[in-house]
Amino acid sequence: MKKNEQFFVQATLTSEQARVVVDALDLYSRVHIGQFNIIAEQFMKIDRTEELNMLLTRARQICFPELSASLGHSYGIVACPTESGRIAWDVHQVIRRTEAYGRAPEGGMGVQFNTPMFVSKSVPRPVAKNVNILDRLADI
Repeated sequence: MKKNEQFFVQATLTSEQARVVVDALDLYSRVHIGQFNIIAEQFMKIDRTEELNMLLTRARQICFPELSASLGHSYGIVACPTESGRIAWDVHQVIRRTEAYGRAPEGGMGVQFNTPMFVSKSVPRPVAKNVNILDRLADI
């Protein structure tokens, strides 16, 4: 394989690991559209929330000077200025939906059951599937 040749990676995750990956990708993609307030929400139990919000506001002004000073304003995911943020969003949606149907095969209400809205244009669409635990044990 050549140095920059495209290849695929397959990972098998528990449902708990999948939820952590979904949360991490959600956080990553939101930061890439300027939603720095999501960082503060991860640490709501700290006593210095006001100081943290001031620092995040300043960091966002440096990274995204074109956005208003309010932490509530951001790009939409379709207008995400970075391709890595868009790729993270695509992978987030696919794993989130796969994990949701693993918990509730009949489906349900909520965005986690929606068909993913892909926003990345530079890479193939991600694919995920639920694996029966007995199938997984056979691979070990």
